[in-house]
Amino acid sequence: MLALARIIIGAVGLMVGGFLVINSLNVLRAHINDWPLLAIQAAVLLPIVFFALWFTLFGHRPEERARIGFALGMGVIVGFIFLVAGFFGPIILSPASNQGPLFGIFISGPGGFLLGCIVGFIRARLITDRSREG
Repeated sequence: MLALARIIIGAVGLMVGGFLVINSLNVLRAHINDWPLLAIQAAVLLPIVFFALWFTLFGHRPEERARIGFALGMGVIVGFIFLVAGFFGPIILSPASNQGPLFGIFISGPGGFLLGCIVGFIRARLITDRSREG
């Protein structure tokens, strides 16, 4: 059952990665100013691709699944903190701005998720590498 899940998740990861590559090439080729949209898509989709392929390649090992869960958890926690700060920060700092909370939804939330996943991945690798040495 785990092997079937790994195959399906790997296929989804490859499809999402292909979508991101094709969309990036279209933005480069068309010379249109869709860089903000592309950055948001990359911040949301790159962790999906990375974790899907990570699970597909190494998900058969229980310690690797624990690392994946730790890195995803860090991404969710940091992303939520950034989302809340980006959503309520503009409301507190500039109450007259009606589009201020969009910053948290579209910029700081996905960016925080990406940053948290990167930090979680590095931290998961450092924790297990140090435990092997000692």
